[in-house]
Amino acid sequence: MTYRVLIVDDEERMRRVLTMVFEEMNDVKVVTTNNCVTTFDYLDKEHIHLLITDLKVPEMERLAFLRAIKNKKGTFRIGCRWHFLFGRNIRDECGNSGKSFTCC
Repeated sequence: MTYRVLIVDDEERMRRVLTMVFEEMNDVKVVTTNNCVTTFDYLDKEHIHLLITDLKVPEMERLAFLRAIKNKKGTFRIGCRWHFLFGRNIRDECGNSGKSFTCC
C-alpha cells in the first residue's frame, strides 16, 4: 500500500525538508502545495492519509482553513507545526469529522 502525504506550507524550504523526510520512507507518495486553492482541489480529487500544515495560509484565517479541511471528504490525520496555536480550539474544529489532529 502506498501512503499519500499532503504537505501544505507557504515556505518552500519547509516543503522541501518535509518532503525529504517522507521520501526516505518506503511506500510514501508526497504531494506539496503552498496555497488553499491547490490544497482543496487536491483533497477533492485524491485520497490522502496524512496532511501536514503550519496553518499559516495567506488566503484564509487559520481556524477557517481547518474548518474547510474538516468538511472535505475522507478520513485522514492532520499534523500541525504551529503547536502554540490555540490547541484546544483546533481539536474542537476537528470534531467528529473522521479526521484526527496531532500538534507537532
